Amino acid sequence: MTPRVKNDFPIELTAPDITAYKVGNTGVDYVTTLDSDTPGPHVMVTAAVHGNEICGPIALDYFYQNDLRPRIGKLTLAFCNYEAYLGFDPEDPTVSRYVDEDFNRVWSEETLDGPRQTQELIRAREFRPFVADADLLLDIHSMQKKTDPLMLSGPLPKGRELARGTQVPEIVVSDHGHASGKRMRDYGDFINPNSPKNSLLVECGQHWEKACGPLAIETMLRFLAHTETLSAEDVADQLEQLHVMRRSNEDSLNSMITRLIDRGVLEDVPPHYHYLACWALAQGAVELCFSRSWNYRLDSDDLMKFITGVGVTMGNRGQYRNLSDSKASAAKPAVDNK
Repeated sequence: MTPRVKNDFPIELTAPDITAYKVGNTGVDYVTTLDSDTPGPHVMVTAAVHGNEICGPIALDYFYQNDLRPRIGKLTLAFCNYEAYLGFDPEDPTVSRYVDEDFNRVWSEETLDGPRQTQELIRAREFRPFVADADLLLDIHSMQKKTDPLMLSGPLPKGRELARGTQVPEIVVSDHGHASGKRMRDYGDFINPNSPKNSLLVECGQHWEKACGPLAIETMLRFLAHTETLSAEDVADQLEQLHVMRRSNEDSLNSMITRLIDRGVLEDVPPHYHYLACWALAQGAVELCFSRSWNYRLDSDDLMKFITGVGVTMGNRGQYRNLSDSKASAAKPAVDNK
């Protein structure tokens, strides 16, 4: 069981019941492969690598419920660490990340071929042939802290290109893997620059925030459309529904910020200036965090705390300096008091 950590965030999402997907067509529990009978790549979308991350299961459940099917190639849908996921309890949401160890740190050949036996290693070894056979992978995740969604594209140009083609999230981080162990995204030829195989890991936001589920669905649909597993027509209606939901969320955010402006808490500028400025700061912080040019500094934790402090007060009334007004004032002729 995962060590319990303090949770400061409300549970705004409902974990879908995935037990109907236990018996697929592969002989491996919670793994289903849909074959179009038309030549094309083997694409895979994975969810529940961590049991307390429910946006991935929401996305796969959405796929099944809408009876979507691949147009070309094969599509494998998998609930990876399903035992941990089935133990998710919204009253104690942090303890179901894994059973024995992190499923997403065991994907080196040495670990998979080694003698250790844990629940996650047994499952990873069972699931390994599907990962090895896949040409393209989207691994859906979320984060414990409230952070802007981001795509982890890996260190290679091919990963960044696939992330750009998927289009969401807007922040793309070209990272070099995880120091604690190899991720599934980095298995085998996924990180071979001479192989066409490619993979992405998407972090859809804070684990249980309302927007996390819809973004997981949108990312999955855009990924499948970009890889031509689904057609643009297949996903058009679904994406429009998601955009309506997003615009509704934006309207709510604008209303909240407008009230703070009216109360004199925030600067009187268009509401979207405030949240887009926060997004820009967060994007820069993420880039710094993963940048090899800067993250070697011993004070990086203190730097991130300082940036967070800037974000907390950014936009407060009295801090904004309009440069055009300043220039206009500077241009005025001095008054002669003689």
